[in-house]
Amino acid sequence: MQLDGVKQRPWATFTSGSNGTGNGAISFTVSPNTETVPRMVALTVAGQTVTLTQAGVVVYSLTTSTSGTGTGTISSDPSGTTFTAGTVVTLTATAGSNSNFKGWSGCSSTGTTCQVTMTGNMTVNANFEATAYRLTITKSGKRRWNGDY
Repeated sequence: MQLDGVKQRPWATFTSGSNGTGNGAISFTVSPNTETVPRMVALTVAGQTVTLTQAGVVVYSLTTSTSGTGTGTISSDPSGTTFTAGTVVTLTATAGSNSNFKGWSGCSSTGTTCQVTMTGNMTVNANFEATAYRLTITKSGKRRWNGDY
């Protein structure tokens, strides 16, 4: 086997098969591709060109929003809006003053935290409700109010 015409890449190391004739094997190691685009290396074995292609990582978007009559925020751990496939993201809803957290859409949880596994682009909403206060007015005495005070 004759291995020639290899354009070396820092992420692909050919560990055997670079010399000799006849049958043989080519051994190489490839480091993980952390980019979103595929990468390639071409090599020629016995006059035949072979291209090795390593796929890029798959990245998905996570969109968060809030709704309802109240106010609040959503934080994520890890932070960010784009994540590699399979990343587990923990979202935490924090109600603003005079507001209560009411629930999630796009995430299955009944508490203020939920987890999503990035298997595609996702949208998650946290609903907040304004705190309602009851005002009670009690009449005392016999005086009538005519609206002129």
